[in-house]
Amino acid sequence: MKFLGKTKGTAAFENHRQTWITEADIKEIAATNVLNTVRVPVGHWIIRDATTSPGTEADVFAPGGLKYLDTLINSWAVKYNIAVIISLHAHQGSQNGYEHSAPATIGKVGWSTLQTNIDNSLKFATFLAARYRNSPAFLGLALMNEPTPPVDRTILQNFYIEAYKQIRATGNMCILFVTPFLSEQDADHLRGMIGAPQYVNVWNEIHAYFIWGYAGKTEQQILAEIDNYDQTHLKAAPTNNRLFLGEWCMGGPPDQTGIFQNLDNFRELGRKQLAYYNADITGGWAFWTWRHSDESIKRTGWSMRYLIRSGYLKLS
Repeated sequence: MKFLGKTKGTAAFENHRQTWITEADIKEIAATNVLNTVRVPVGHWIIRDATTSPGTEADVFAPGGLKYLDTLINSWAVKYNIAVIISLHAHQGSQNGYEHSAPATIGKVGWSTLQTNIDNSLKFATFLAARYRNSPAFLGLALMNEPTPPVDRTILQNFYIEAYKQIRATGNMCILFVTPFLSEQDADHLRGMIGAPQYVNVWNEIHAYFIWGYAGKTEQQILAEIDNYDQTHLKAAPTNNRLFLGEWCMGGPPDQTGIFQNLDNFRELGRKQLAYYNADITGGWAFWTWRHSDESIKRTGWSMRYLIRSGYLKLS
């Protein structure tokens, strides 16, 4: 938006939203006869299409995204019997400093430093929960994607509790997904999350990537790490809340050019993960992502539709 300006930037985003994910994609997802849910990342500015929100960071973003989310949840997903999870991916102030949380300055984490940001996040969550409450396709909200320090741990926990209270106060019983810090997505830290029996219909969300932290390991060593992950993270997870694996992929460490070179190992990377996730995750999983720009130019582990179409990933 800064490069193109608001007018040209908004037009570019409008074209992207019209063409990147269409009804044909939802139809293809449903046609697998295995996939039944999509997880959709959204930024805090999306609600500005229909309401106000505290703070000013939303002013710089392209408007117009909400109508596409409406169409997905109220039309396409209903038509093809697909459930929708909305992931609150980008919070005002940024909860992790990464590009996908849309920080004002890349690398700067400021979400918990201002009450305005927290108030914005509560409006973000409660508005979307209310908007889609009566849609048969709406499954729930992932309240925050991949928070990291220096986000304040107590403020994060209190945000989960307050969002829960405000949404439940309206009688809305949609699933609310909560997650620990990105660096603490293990069984021990999951035991510290809000959950049953005090908090109803709250699920824990974690993400699994065998990419970062695996530099220098061979493909066979990484495949063996998946066995260990299943024992220490999945089988050992607390059972008071259902466990949802919100993201996984078939990418590899950067020192392996980002993808397994041996095709048998590449297929095994998908097969082994899928077998464990289907067996040991009580709340299902979502792949990151359905479509990736790399799929038109090279083999990629980030596009599920490419992996399915190419036969690298067998869902059943």
